[in-house]
Amino acid sequence: MTPVQLPYVMAFLPCDMIWQDPGTSKLYILGAFRQIQADGFPLHHAGFHVFVALSDGRGRNRMKVRLVSMDEEDIIFQRDFDADFDDPLEVMEFSVSSRELVIPVPQPYRLQLLANGELLMERRITVLGNDDGTEHETTT
Repeated sequence: MTPVQLPYVMAFLPCDMIWQDPGTSKLYILGAFRQIQADGFPLHHAGFHVFVALSDGRGRNRMKVRLVSMDEEDIIFQRDFDADFDDPLEVMEFSVSSRELVIPVPQPYRLQLLANGELLMERRITVLGNDDGTEHETTT
């Protein structure tokens, strides 16, 4: 049995779309963001994607990508997948997505990547309403 080692996170990026070129198999990350602006709530956000690149893992790691409230009481989005590493030098890329993400209220959220229940990386995604008077990087 291969010993399990948690992978190293090379990339963990929320975006609007991930496209794979059928000829080269290259992944193209489109519309990377850290904020979402909405006109009203609950927000129905179509096409939420997360690009994940991992390396330096060993054995089977049970991965989880989730979007949670800041206090982690509310899970907005969650996807589980396995990352099976035969070679620790291998780089594994994953596209995790939701066709219909429902965000209940404007506030900061935590986008988390876990392996075997351990937090590997976390990013903040701020969800704002149009009435806050600031400019935003991304609109939905």
